[in-house]
Amino acid sequence: MKYTEIAPANHFGDLIKCYWTLTGEENPRGDIEPIIPDGCPEFVFNLGPSFRRLYRQKLEIQPTSIVVGQMKSVVKVMPSGSIDLFGVRFRPFGLFPLLRENVETMTGRIESVSSVFGKRGVNLEQRMLGAASDKERITIFEEAFERELCDPVAVSDEIKGALSMIDSDPSGIRIGAAAERLGVSVKKLERRFKREIGLTPKFLARLTRIQRLVAGLDRIPAPSLTEQSYLHGFSDQSHMIREFRSIAGKSPQAFLSDRGEFSEFFVA
Repeated sequence: MKYTEIAPANHFGDLIKCYWTLTGEENPRGDIEPIIPDGCPEFVFNLGPSFRRLYRQKLEIQPTSIVVGQMKSVVKVMPSGSIDLFGVRFRPFGLFPLLRENVETMTGRIESVSSVFGKRGVNLEQRMLGAASDKERITIFEEAFERELCDPVAVSDEIKGALSMIDSDPSGIRIGAAAERLGVSVKKLERRFKREIGLTPKFLARLTRIQRLVAGLDRIPAPSLTEQSYLHGFSDQSHMIREFRSIAGKSPQAFLSDRGEFSEFFVA
C-alpha cells in the first residue's frame, strides 16, 4: 500500500491538518482492520470499491463519501476490493466552522457527506469523485471549503491554548490548571471543547496519549510495555492496559497482533 500526506494551502492550515491518499491492492485475507481514533475529524472520499464497517456486531456498507466525527472508540472497517481513498484530516476543531452548530452532535458518528451537508455535500461529492487528480481534488475542496461550506465562525483562543498544552504533554495536563492559566473556569472550558471539538479536554488528551503509545510500540526495537507505560505518563503497566482497552477494546499486544497493513497508516 502507498500512503501520502499533502499539506494544505497556508491559509487553510489552521483548520486542515493535511490531505491524505491511500492506494493498494485487495487484501486477500479480507481482514477487519481496527483504527484507533486520533482526535481529528475527517472527510473521506472513496474512489474504489466500497468499504464495510463492523458496527454493533453487523457489517454495513459505508457511503462513498463520509464525514467522520470525533470517535471515542476503535473503528473497524474492511475493504471489499482494491483501495483508493482521498481524505481530508482536520485539526480537532476543524468541523466547527463547517457544521455551524454544536460539533458534539457528530461525536461517535460516521455519516455520508450528503446527509450532513445536503445539496452542498452532494455537489462536493460529485466534483471530488469526478476529479482527474489529487491536485484537482485539493483545489475543489479548498474552493468549497472557502466559498460554500465555511462560515466565518472563529475558534476560541481558549480552545487553541488548551490544545497546545495537550499536544505538548497529554499525560501531564491538568484541566483545572489549564483552565486557570487560560483565564476561564473548568466548566466553561469543557463546554467549549464539547461545542467546538466534540470531546472533553481530558478525553482528547487520552486519545493523544494512546496514539503516541501505539506509535511507540511500532518502533523497532520497541521498548517494553513497562517502559512504554512510564514513557507515556501512565502510573504503571496495568493502568496503561486499562486505558488502552477502554479505547481499543483489547490489550496493546492483542491490538498489534490483530491489525493489518491498512490500519498501520492511521497512527499519529
